[in-house]
Amino acid sequence: MKKKSSPPVSKQKFQVPNFFLHAFFFLVIITSIFSYSRIDQDHYYYYCYANIFWHGTATQQYQFCLPLLKATDALPINRLPPEYPILSLIPFSLPMDAPPFLHRYTFSFYMAIIATAIYVILYKHGKRGASFAYTIYLLLGSLALATQRFDVIPSLLVLLCLLFAQKKRFILAYLALSLAIMFKLYALPLVGVLFIAEQKWYAKTIPLWYRLRGIALCAGICMGLILFSFVLDTTSNVYTRLLNRPIEIESTPASAVWVLSQFGKQSCTELNYGSLNIYQKQHGICQTGAEALHAPLLQNTVLFFELIQITGFGYVLYVLSKNRLTLPQSFLAILLILVSTGKIFSPQFLLWIIPIIAYTEGVTPVWFIWWSSICLLTTILFPFLFTLSESIHNVSFIFFTAAIRNSLVSAFTIFYLMKKLARLRSG
Repeated sequence: MKKKSSPPVSKQKFQVPNFFLHAFFFLVIITSIFSYSRIDQDHYYYYCYANIFWHGTATQQYQFCLPLLKATDALPINRLPPEYPILSLIPFSLPMDAPPFLHRYTFSFYMAIIATAIYVILYKHGKRGASFAYTIYLLLGSLALATQRFDVIPSLLVLLCLLFAQKKRFILAYLALSLAIMFKLYALPLVGVLFIAEQKWYAKTIPLWYRLRGIALCAGICMGLILFSFVLDTTSNVYTRLLNRPIEIESTPASAVWVLSQFGKQSCTELNYGSLNIYQKQHGICQTGAEALHAPLLQNTVLFFELIQITGFGYVLYVLSKNRLTLPQSFLAILLILVSTGKIFSPQFLLWIIPIIAYTEGVTPVWFIWWSSICLLTTILFPFLFTLSESIHNVSFIFFTAAIRNSLVSAFTIFYLMKKLARLRSG
């Protein structure tokens, strides 16, 4: 007698019932929309950047924006944001028509839509439990910033780039990545990862022009938008500004300088460039001018971490070309190296990594617990310790917590690469 075949078992995304999973995410997002920290003023900057660009001195908010932007003279129309690429004006301009007291909530609402799009993609295409991991990471690490910053936009574009690349839709992948770069420059190192993955897939008989059309499209879009930026605003200095930025106190290089200061190297802190930064004292004076980065301690520290960063990028590209890392793992590794070695590590930078780590690893216990701890420490740093430091005029708590968090991020990066490479080698 012929046995009846059992019906196929449906593949569950995660054990949490869908209703509770979705409700939990929306609760986190709504909380983020209405969260507020008195030391967080970035939404005012966004508001002023858009108004100054579109209206110049004609805007009614001109007098409000002048002291905020530290401008003493009249600002011309079409003045671009000094710290972000040109596409950042899109999210800045969306809530312009809202009443001033509703501007922050309107902006947060638009960003909540983007965060929801990331959640849906992770739920449908991510690894088991990816959407749940994303929600937990937002809750622990970015609740105060998830909808208060526009970083979710390039995060969505990078995630789409990864999805398109895995489906071998490389033109769409390059398009998404080029747009992400022109929202925020952090996505630039991912071009090399995408290019190697594309070249590995093409047969050797494919003509060279066809193999290079994707990266040519990406370069054309980026260069075209950069040139257009200079046409609009000849004073635009977003790219040189990044090079001249001092070391932010939450970064790994700052933690290294702080540790060295415990052994006799004098350091100090100063608020500028929209963040609290670390400097070196020379002859008892805190050097915060244009020559600040040329102080021996800071210059050597930055150079050391830049060498590590370049070496790390090169190593990831090499092991990817040898099929020792997957494409999602390579995306994640590049972003981890970027934030763990860069001289800037603002709390919203977690929004760059959270979708990729959730997509790649889901709720794999070791990575989930480890990254949740990093998220929690980041929230302790901002907004809690930064608010406290205003009252006690003491940043030692910030340095100590940042040093622990950065040690965990660096160890996570190293251990993650070692674990993945060892697994492929043994396989």
